[in-house]
Amino acid sequence: MSAKDKFHNLVKTALENDEWKITSDPRL
Repeated sequence: MSAKDKFHNLVKTALENDEWKITSDPRL
């Protein structure tokens, strides 16, 4: 698994848990 995939999984988990909000990053 690439670092980018790990980052996406981290973001997805955080958003699902509603622990923190982030804005969409066009670079992703």
